[in-house]
Amino acid sequence: PGLSGEANIIIARKDKVLTIPKAFLIDDGMVKTDAGVIPITIGLQNMEYVEVLSGITKDTHLYKPE
Repeated sequence: PGLSGEANIIIARKDKVLTIPKAFLIDDGMVKTDAGVIPITIGLQNMEYVEVLSGITKDTHLYKPE
């Protein structure tokens, strides 16, 4: 009693993708930038990061939501 476990199953892997920390997501599909809150398209994700398919580039400055 009182013990727990966690496992990760890798279902896909990609190289050279744009990822952001999940903490920067607003409502699972928006981020705060210099231009305001904008929508992004997300792809694969794990417990910490999400893949960004469109909406921002590597040069976009993001702000962590409060």
